[in-house]
Amino acid sequence: PQAFDLICAGDVFYEGPMAEAMLAWLKQARAAGAEVRVGDPGRTYFPKEGLSLLAEYRVPTTRELEDQEVKRTRVWALEA
Repeated sequence: PQAFDLICAGDVFYEGPMAEAMLAWLKQARAAGAEVRVGDPGRTYFPKEGLSLLAEYRVPTTRELEDQEVKRTRVWALEA
């Protein structure tokens, strides 16, 4: 990837192929020195290793978009 200081990725682990591609790209960027932050509301394909929890928020949403009226969303740092 191109050199970046900071990459912020939000809600990118909702589908298997997308999650795999994004995680590979984010790891390459991290290895090249970028700080990587990931926001995720608990999607199925969220990686189980290699991330450190930074913050947690309760985000209001609607039943039309999500399965809950308030979604617990977390911000993670991709580890080096």
